[in-house]
Formats: sequence, structure tokens, C-alpha cells
Amino acid sequence: MTRLSQRLLGPALIGAASFTIGIHGCGPEPVAVDDCRAIEYARCDAGVACGFVEDAESCRRFYRDHCLHGLAAESSPGGQDVDDCIDAIALAGECAVDDDEQTVTECLDGDSGIHVVDSDVDNVCDVVRHPEGIRECDFLNPDGTAGAAGADDD
Repeated sequence: MTRLSQRLLGPALIGAASFTIGIHGCGPEPVAVDDCRAIEYARCDAGVACGFVEDAESCRRFYRDHCLHGLAAESSPGGQDVDDCIDAIALAGECAVDDDEQTVTECLDGDSGIHVVDSDVDNVCDVVRHPEGIRECDFLNPDGTAGAAGADDD
């Protein structure tokens, strides 16, 4: 190899090596991409009734890509937990069709189905905005802080 080619090739090899090392150091694989999408799609649909989502399909397209990062969890919460969370969000959305300011208790007439564990969740649209504030979706809090500020509102 000539001196000129060594000078040109050296930095290129160092750059390629650092790029390869960077790829392997990017972090873990996304967790529960499909679960993320299902939850966000439920929020998009329910958000229409709450008035903070204008177009559910546009919202779904956004979260289809946004959820490629997955949930902020070490592992997938699994089928029934995700289904319970989605059902609770959908139920809150159904309640919001009638009155988007009603409390969870008013909506459900005392029937269980949504269990508020965060004092910041006051009404059915708060459930849609902050599903991590209900027991059915508490796995959305990766640090386990759900309910730390409030009492259980069955």
C-alpha cells in the first residue's frame, strides 16, 4: 500500500468501525409493538368522542409508526392485560359520547370496569388521555408509579 492510500484508507476504516460499533450499541429491541398499536388505536377512537382527536384514521396512522418503538416496558404485558386496558379505554370513549365531562363513577353507575388509581384522572376523557392512571392499564407505567398520588375509585 502506498502512503497516500494508507492516509485515505485509515480514517475510512476507523469511521466504518465506529459506525458498526454504534449500530450494536443502539439499545434493546422494541417491546410489544402490536400491544402499543392496539392501545393507541383504542385511544384514537375514544379520543374522537372526547373532542381531542379530529380524525381517528389519521391518529391511527401516526401511532402505527410511533409504536415502532414499542412500549416503555421490559416485556410485553400480554394478552388479557392488554385486552382489559383496551376495553377500559373503549368504555371510557363510549361514556364520552353521552357526556365527555362525566366521572367514571357516573358513567358506570357503580359497575366496575374502570378502576381509577391516579387522582389526576377525574373524568372519562382523562382515562383516554392518561390510561396509565387506571388499574387496567397500570403496566403503561414502567416505573410502577400508578396510583401513587391518589386513591382507588371503584
